[in-house]
Amino acid sequence: MALKQVLLALAAAALAACSRAPSQESVAGATAPANIVDCGVLSRKACMDSRACTLVHAPDPGNRATYLCRAELAPCESGVAQTDLAGDEAGARKLCEQRAGCTLAPSGCYCHCRGGGRTRVPDGADAEQCNCACGGGPPPNCVAM
Repeated sequence: MALKQVLLALAAAALAACSRAPSQESVAGATAPANIVDCGVLSRKACMDSRACTLVHAPDPGNRATYLCRAELAPCESGVAQTDLAGDEAGARKLCEQRAGCTLAPSGCYCHCRGGGRTRVPDGADAEQCNCACGGGPPPNCVAM
């Protein structure tokens, strides 16, 4: 009788394991991101704060301060929040160069202030209300050497 109970318990455990949601492991063994972000719906600030998205300069003929928020593409962009690269250039360069084959592409007259540029989404109240000496250039980024 005890053997029958053990077999029933094992069968129940196997059935429960088969009915669980699939794991995030892919066939190759890589783990999928826990939170998939739709970068295209983020404001500039939210994009730069994200470690899964990258803000890139995408000027259009009528507006130099146009940006595109896209998913990270290159290993140097992976896991880096661009807001961590703003301000202290020496610290930002060190952060980028900790990654093999990467270096800092410093801001080229990027203005983080509210109204200093836009993605498809206008700047929100989270963007700092300030003035910049110049604007419309690329934000800082970690790039391949």
